[in-house]
Amino acid sequence: MRGSSAHCSPHRPRASARLAIGAPSQGQGHRTSMAQIAADAIGVPLGVIDVTGGDTEATPFGVGTIASRALVNAGNATHRAGRLVREKIIDAASRRLGVPADSLDLSDGVVAAKAPGGPSMDLAELAGRAPLPGTPEPTDGRHGTEISETVHFRPPGFAVASGAHAAVVEVDEHTGAVEILHYAVVHDAGVIVKPMIAEGQVTGGIAQGIGGALYEEMVYGPDGQPRTGTYMDYLVPTSSEIPDLDMDELFTPSPMNDLGVKGLGEGGAIAPQAVLANAAEDALRPFGVVVRRGPLSPSRVRDLIRTPATPA
Repeated sequence: MRGSSAHCSPHRPRASARLAIGAPSQGQGHRTSMAQIAADAIGVPLGVIDVTGGDTEATPFGVGTIASRALVNAGNATHRAGRLVREKIIDAASRRLGVPADSLDLSDGVVAAKAPGGPSMDLAELAGRAPLPGTPEPTDGRHGTEISETVHFRPPGFAVASGAHAAVVEVDEHTGAVEILHYAVVHDAGVIVKPMIAEGQVTGGIAQGIGGALYEEMVYGPDGQPRTGTYMDYLVPTSSEIPDLDMDELFTPSPMNDLGVKGLGEGGAIAPQAVLANAAEDALRPFGVVVRRGPLSPSRVRDLIRTPATPA
């Protein structure tokens, strides 16, 4: 995890921060969430953070974004790197301003004295000045100062989301169609960095889970050849099949990392299969139906009604 840097143009001094993470995004909004974490940790505006993921030249070590690890691992590495960069910026500014580092604070891209009326310096000004002669201040040797940190984070234990799902379904005993009348979920992903992104991940996960519960199935012939090789045969739910969701959330910070965050990738995707199977089984209780596999396609539901199973 490469931390951040402040650099300048020789013609027009400016300050910016570059963040390289070892977890490439698959649509989870890493550029927004990681930039927010870095900006908060350093004390700069969100707009100055430029995020790159999966660049092996910048971050040769990374284990991907699988298994709810991106925010927990990359997020905490970003936070720690940002805090270290913050300390270096304040230290450099203290030498520029000639005041103790512990008398300064960094907020919104400006290093200023904690006491009213004290000296201040924004990062563009700090980055645009030549290094102080004879000081160990980090420098690129050409223009201004460049400050960077690399942090690797491995959580001491699991920090996965938890939650509860509930569904009300209606099953047509003649056609075998399963209609979701109501779906509710309460999830707990610890501290939420971006609420809209978290809600979108849970919503998308539920949509994926509904697909696995009711529609998606790989079918093979006796010769082992797939018979569901196109989306004409392998069905996925569209927006028409996904009901309006009643969603609520709890906030229980994880004790396993500094940010208190938990992984959210599986928070919506795993439970729908079990929830919808149980709901359909309850609806078909008068027929003695026991659901042991999915997806609950119309033909499979009709087969279950015709040949009820003996509960295990």
